[in-house]
Amino acid sequence: LDGDALRRCKEVNFLSEVTLFTALASAPSGCRRFVFVGSGAADVLLPGLLPYSLSKRALRDYLYVADMEKSFPDCYILMVSPGSMDTGFDRKAKLHGTYALPRGMPARPPQWVAKRIFEAERHGKARLNLAPLPTILGWFQRLAPRLTLPVIRRLSRLAR
Repeated sequence: LDGDALRRCKEVNFLSEVTLFTALASAPSGCRRFVFVGSGAADVLLPGLLPYSLSKRALRDYLYVADMEKSFPDCYILMVSPGSMDTGFDRKAKLHGTYALPRGMPARPPQWVAKRIFEAERHGKARLNLAPLPTILGWFQRLAPRLTLPVIRRLSRLAR
């Protein structure tokens, strides 16, 4: 990948969100409720998704550290891992050359995901994980990267 692809993905999936969030959360009469949509690609690193994975991971880690530091104590933040949604982006992203993204379940309608997000926000949840498989695989990947590499490679060859 060229440097422009990495820069653009970081701008779209990390820098714009952090810049807008910081401005709104720091304003005296600013917005105090935020929903961030993450990705399983931030949890488990997959071939072909490097720029996207790094930018979503950076957003996830930024919010985690901001929460640890209590940087924005008056703000409510909901972090969502929606899983695969039946969108144009999802249909376009399912194949990267010869690489097929692994799927634990069929893509869900965006309206179904939006309803779950709305319900979680109304109940004051801090986290909504609609796709636990990437989180579990990511945990194993961090714990034993050499052991999980063959599994990730095998999963990436599966058709959708």
